[in-house]
Amino acid sequence: MLVFKSNIKTNIIRSIIFPIVIIFFFGNINASSFNTSIAVVNYANNPASFAFINDLQHGQSLSVVNVTTQQSALTLLHNSKVSAVVVILPTFPTKGSGSASDVDVYYSESNFAAVPAALSTISSVSEGFAVDPSTFSQAFNTPPKPVDYGLSSVLLYGANTNYKTFLTAGIIAMVAAFGSLFGGGISLITDRQLGNLKSFLLSPISKNAVILGKVLSGTVQSVLYGVLALAVGLIAGAGVAMGALGVLWIILIVIMISLGFSGVTIILASRMSQIQTYSILGNVIVLPMWFLSGAFFPSSSLPAFMQPFSTFNPMTYAVSGMRDVMLVGYFPMSSILLDIGVLAAFLAFGVLASFKLFKPNIS
Repeated sequence: MLVFKSNIKTNIIRSIIFPIVIIFFFGNINASSFNTSIAVVNYANNPASFAFINDLQHGQSLSVVNVTTQQSALTLLHNSKVSAVVVILPTFPTKGSGSASDVDVYYSESNFAAVPAALSTISSVSEGFAVDPSTFSQAFNTPPKPVDYGLSSVLLYGANTNYKTFLTAGIIAMVAAFGSLFGGGISLITDRQLGNLKSFLLSPISKNAVILGKVLSGTVQSVLYGVLALAVGLIAGAGVAMGALGVLWIILIVIMISLGFSGVTIILASRMSQIQTYSILGNVIVLPMWFLSGAFFPSSSLPAFMQPFSTFNPMTYAVSGMRDVMLVGYFPMSSILLDIGVLAAFLAFGVLASFKLFKPNIS
């Protein structure tokens, strides 16, 4: 902490410049929808509903996943496997009324780029099939005449949110990881170069106390960086749907991921004498983990061969946990058990491994 405090202005400025650049630049990019995955539940099972599904896929703007039950489809939506769920009710197609609809759409705004265009396509196709059954041609020889039609759209995930909120969670996780990388690890190498580490290890204190001090030093710096990144995101237009309690959850997740990474970086730093070598290796480890965590886009959209790397990446669960409280507005119990469980295991591994694998190289 003395190293951090000795140049506190530079450290604070450095910790907020990157989040500002990423959030303000990428957060204002409007991407287009192409081949967006949606789940379709066809309860009607008539010629009109099959034609409706075919029209949804016309132009390759949407990619349809046929699902048998609404619950299964909503599970895919919750797990970010699809961007929207279209439920074709048994009465499809009927003449619409102001109080009923034949197509229900459930969607998630967390997929910032795809959802608006997908909803527009679904709405447009639905209007073309809103007809009176008595005038509907089974063979579709004569195009039916559209009538007033009510399409039911239900926002399930990410109410009133935007991509800046989606992105901010990934930036906070990145800042926490890099804060650990350039916190306790670099101070350990600096202490070795200055001879301070030799004095610490020869003094009548436990070696584990020295290691724990370095781990906690890197963690405290990471938490400070994470809080600054969150502040930058909120100023830029991000939000925490869960409110003040959500902020506390975010800080808890940052502490857990920082402790894990601090332990790992202490192991690396204890085996290296040059800061340059340590920085290169640290970036080689942290950068891929960050990109595979779903920081920029849902991890479900990664190529199939990358999915296992994302699944076993602890940063994925840190990003997921923060994103739940920022987008959903609550922390689902299933997510708490999985996300916090994985992070607790990573924390325990990082700290305990640093005690076991620390190499007291004082030369």
